Amino acid sequence: MKPPLSKLLMVFASSLFALPSVTLGQHYIQANLVSDGFVPAQNLPDSQLKNPWGLARSATSPWWVSDNNAGVTTVYNGNTGAKLLSVTIPPPLGAAPPSTPTGAVFNGSATDFLLAPTTPARFIFVTEDGTISGWNPAVNANAVLVVDNSKKNAVYKGATIGEKDGKRFLFVTNFHSGRIEVYDTSFHLVPRNGIEESRRSMQIVEDARDGGLDVEFDMHTRLYGLTHLYAALPPWVLAEEPARQAGLLRDPAARERMRPHRSILSAGNDWSRIVLLDNPFWPEYARRDVASVAAERGQDPLDAVYDLLAGALEAPHRLMVIIHAYTEDEQR
Repeated sequence: MKPPLSKLLMVFASSLFALPSVTLGQHYIQANLVSDGFVPAQNLPDSQLKNPWGLARSATSPWWVSDNNAGVTTVYNGNTGAKLLSVTIPPPLGAAPPSTPTGAVFNGSATDFLLAPTTPARFIFVTEDGTISGWNPAVNANAVLVVDNSKKNAVYKGATIGEKDGKRFLFVTNFHSGRIEVYDTSFHLVPRNGIEESRRSMQIVEDARDGGLDVEFDMHTRLYGLTHLYAALPPWVLAEEPARQAGLLRDPAARERMRPHRSILSAGNDWSRIVLLDNPFWPEYARRDVASVAAERGQDPLDAVYDLLAGALEAPHRLMVIIHAYTEDEQR
């Protein structure tokens, strides 16, 4: 037999009174601070507020809103909604504006993600065009293009900055590939155990074929590679005579010029995979990885590399290293 309706109503009413009081605090009042004019708001319409996407701020800054259909990011007062600034996000190289900004993230570091020497990107933006840009008014009033993967059909939807093992990275979601791309603090893509490098190689082959060239591609896996430690140096240093190289390696200003150079050794910024072989110059460091040597010397890995090379210019070809492609855990 079904219970009478009155009993059901009484049970329902009793259950309402049994709800915790915290549910009463879940209400809020919506205040439209700004709009593009489609709905009323407290401020004058902003015609650039088209398909707003990414939302970012620092602990003390106003809110930055990415206007996906206007190619700009707009800065608003968080309390009043007043428009304070509009920054253009650049399109890919050779493409016509506007761009399509999506994710945005604040960079609080003074030394990471530099747009110019000693000048970091304060805010970093990604776009559906497949680009990454950075902004600092000391460099340009508008954002500056730092990564252009538009030809790879990248479609970036979001970005954030995270830390792993004391190192900071930029994480970017690529909607087209279904992957999260990881960039180091120099805006270099961190290889995924050679996978990204392999993809890049295959893309070069495909581009060559599209250009009418008859090329083939062959690839095999390797657990390690062998090269010289001086592979960490940029070409303009290697072109100098040994005496001149010694001066450059010991010159702090020259080191700062060398530091941004990305080599086969520095790719991924994991110096624990670079192991020194037996050599007559630094026997105490033989069969040890560069990261541990640098830590023992109290140095940044690149500074340790420059010092080791400066002490081996008599025969730099004898200072060789093994590059491990995989960690022990990855091999297992």
